[in-house]
Order: sequence, then structure tokens, then C-alpha cells
Amino acid sequence: MTVSNGALPETYKIVTATPIITTNGAAVVFDNVSLKNCQMAYIVIELLAAVGHAHIINPLLGANVTTCATVPTFNMRWWMNSAILVTDTLVEQTAGTTMTTDAAATNKLVVIQVNPDDMANQGATLDCLGCSITASTHAEDFVSATYILEQRFAQATPPSAILD
Repeated sequence: MTVSNGALPETYKIVTATPIITTNGAAVVFDNVSLKNCQMAYIVIELLAAVGHAHIINPLLGANVTTCATVPTFNMRWWMNSAILVTDTLVEQTAGTTMTTDAAATNKLVVIQVNPDDMANQGATLDCLGCSITASTHAEDFVSATYILEQRFAQATPPSAILD
């Protein structure tokens, strides 16, 4: 991601996918966003696996921001830093439709790249993105996430991504 045509918030729509929440006992379902004005989307996920648990991350697609339940059939690029307190290096993972983190009791950073063109190729009306993370059984496991949406055209106030 390079910001050459403006400030970060003018080139990238930055939207909270989920505030900090525990994964204990229930899957975490992110808020959905529209990618209608987007040329590339990223989901940035921070996981605190204090006890250690392998989380399964599932991006989901939809035709509107109220419902994203379609599983992608195309592979996405994934990166992970499985020890953010020790290193700042993101390591590219095997591209796929879903990802499972390691079960180490560490703080993790996961980045998913989603191409809206791939979504449209799967289904012409699929232009909204969501995500879910499986539950853990540990009250000490937490997640937070942010969407970073690269806009087709930089502007002082990019259009809303939480409305269709």
C-alpha cells in the first residue's frame, strides 16, 4: 500500500470491523462493508491468544452490507506475524479462502488482501465484505479488526462503506 496521491484517510477508507472483543464461547462476526468504490480491500486482524488457541478466519461475501454469508471460491493473499511482541515481520501464508492461525499463546497480526474484481467474478452482485473468527474456550483470548479499503479515487471524504 503506497499513499502517493493524498493523506491516508483520503486514499484509504478505514473502517472498524470489530472493536476489541473476546472470542470466548462464541464466534466473532465482523461488521460488513461495501466495496463499491474500492479497488483493493484489506482486513487487518489483531489477536491476543493469551492461553493459546488456533483461530479459523473466514472472509465472507454478500450482495448488501446487511448480510455477508457467501464463502469465497477464490484464493486470497494472507500474511501473519505470529509474535508481534518480538518481531514486526509479516510472513506471507498460503493463499486460500480461509486461514487457521497457529495455537501458540502469542499476540498475532493477520492481514488479508481481498480483490473486489475476484468477488465480482464469483458473483456479479457480490460487492460487500465481512468476516468471522471461530470461538475459543478461553476468556483471555481477544480479537479486534479494521478494514482498510483502497479507494478508486482519492477524496477528502470518501463515501461511506457501511451503507450500500
